[in-house]
Amino acid sequence: MRVVNPNATKLSLRGMSYKVFLNDYEVVAGAANELPVVPAYGESEIKVVATAGLIEGIRFVDELLRNTSGQVAYRIQTKLDIGAMDPAIRIEKTGSFSP
Repeated sequence: MRVVNPNATKLSLRGMSYKVFLNDYEVVAGAANELPVVPAYGESEIKVVATAGLIEGIRFVDELLRNTSGQVAYRIQTKLDIGAMDPAIRIEKTGSFSP
């Protein structure tokens, strides 16, 4: 995952988590706690472990086989923890694609 910091101060992350939903099924989730500092007006790449949700993944594939509309809706939720005194940064992206 690439994190871009558009601010004039560095971003020291304590941890992060994310979830990937396909057609509202949570199919992938992950977290990391050993993160690089994102420099001011810079970016850093973060490697996170991805865990597939087996049951939700099976349900998604079952729905995909039954539904022939050709579009898959996705939603990615990310939470960046920047410290105990500061609120977490939450990012959500949505869209769709054709498989």
